[in-house]
Amino acid sequence: MCTLLFKKMAVCLAAVCLALSAGAQTNDFDKFANIKGVEYVHVDKNMIELAAKNGESIKNGDNIIIGDASGEILRQVDDVKVFTCKQGKAATKLKKGVLALLKKEEYHSLIDMTEGEAKVKISQSHEDGKTQNIVFVEGEEDQETVLVVIEGTLDIAKLMEQQANED
Repeated sequence: MCTLLFKKMAVCLAAVCLALSAGAQTNDFDKFANIKGVEYVHVDKNMIELAAKNGESIKNGDNIIIGDASGEILRQVDDVKVFTCKQGKAATKLKKGVLALLKKEEYHSLIDMTEGEAKVKISQSHEDGKTQNIVFVEGEEDQETVLVVIEGTLDIAKLMEQQANED
C-alpha cells in the first residue's frame, strides 16, 4: 500500500512539475545513507542535466521522482537523493531522524497526508535563494519508508499555487 501511495505521490509531484534545491542542510540528510538497511540513491547535477536534455524523468526503480518531458523543470534541479528502507530498526531510525530534522525552524510543512496507516509529509526550506523540498513517506507495516530530498531553485509551493491558478 505504501509503495502505491509513494507512486501516487511521485506522479502527483511530477504532474505539478516538481523541482527543488537546498543549502547547508543537505549534510543533515546524508547521514541517513549510513544507516544499516537503508538503500541510498544519489543523482547529481550532471545526470539531471543529461535527463533534461534527453526529455527523460528522474526515476528510482519504477517510481518517477521528477517527471519533466520538456526538461525545463529539471534544469532548475541541482541534486536528488532517495533513501529507502523496509520497516524495522532501519525504518524507525530513519523516521526519527527525519522527523527531528523537519522540526527545525527552517523547515515549513507544505503537505501532511495520511492514507490508511501510511503518512506523507512534504516540507520545504529556503536558504540564499535556494529551496530544499523533502518528501517523506512513512510506510505501513512491512512496507517501504522513503525519503526524497530534491534541491534546486524552484519553489514547489509557488509552483503549486501557479498550477492552481491555471486550472
